[in-house]
Amino acid sequence: MHSVKYILISLLSVCLFSFPALAEGASADKTTFDIGGRLQVLGTFDDNGNNFDLNDARVHVGATRGIFVGAIQLAYDGSDLYLKDGFTTASFNEYAKVKAGRFKMPTGRNTEQTTYDSITWYKNTVASDWLSPERDNRGDGIAVSGSVAAGKDAAVTYNLGVFDSGDYNAGAIYAGRGTIAFDGAPGLNIGLTIQSEEDAKGPGKDFFGIGVDATYSIALKGAGDVIVNGGWNDYDLDGATYFPGTGLNAGDGFYVETAITLEETATVASIPVQFQPFFKYQSFDYEGLGSKQERWDVGVNFLLDGVFDATKLTVNFFTDDPVVCCNNDGVLLGVKTSF
Repeated sequence: MHSVKYILISLLSVCLFSFPALAEGASADKTTFDIGGRLQVLGTFDDNGNNFDLNDARVHVGATRGIFVGAIQLAYDGSDLYLKDGFTTASFNEYAKVKAGRFKMPTGRNTEQTTYDSITWYKNTVASDWLSPERDNRGDGIAVSGSVAAGKDAAVTYNLGVFDSGDYNAGAIYAGRGTIAFDGAPGLNIGLTIQSEEDAKGPGKDFFGIGVDATYSIALKGAGDVIVNGGWNDYDLDGATYFPGTGLNAGDGFYVETAITLEETATVASIPVQFQPFFKYQSFDYEGLGSKQERWDVGVNFLLDGVFDATKLTVNFFTDDPVVCCNNDGVLLGVKTSF
């Protein structure tokens, strides 16, 4: 399976330098570039002490040539600089796009989001423990995605991929996700995710994960935009030994979260500010232990209009009740910005 990396190098070369005549509606000999960055600074004040640091910094460079898009993203987590993404995509039409390189594998909705898009400061920390051969649910592989009509009143999107597990003793990772949206229910989107890896925890100890999630958004006149998210995941390790909260776990869990972006704004130092109160609950029942972990988050995002591309300040109170060791209560104070 490790030979996949060499195959990917060849695929990237083909995507970047071959078949320019396939491009439709765009100049095949013109290349455009996109450069940007993101930054997170976080203060944590909880039962374990106080800490203030650079939580995440990223810079990305993208290039588009005809139907081909290439991108590289470097990230710094406060201690290490590493390659987060490096891929090429060939978009043949709305039904079929091929991506090769290192990128986020098909996972549940909340995990697919970036930390900059998540409602709470952190994404799911309890109920989403999908495979992650590289950091942040990334993998080296190839995937096909697109969207198709499902009858007259629905649309289905799909994302199917195979990835290097990073372990000579384990098999390849197969991951897939599909979502469906209905014309008759605007704002509603339902998703299904499946992942598998042979011998993930040793010979005969395979990983199989399945998740169902949904999101619903609606604009309430005079109040604001409301969003409700929820999901359920189940992970199986064929009876393999595992350590709760670390690496791959066995069991099932769910999460629910909601937020409202208030319609009215306030002006602070000539900057329009929108308020987004939020709430999230997560729970995970560990297989064979007879115990579960819970986490509650509540707080507010302050969305700053006109400060770079997107900037928000977050006040996130939380209480975490893990299976191992001690409860932890505290507050997260942070800023996220994209430029």
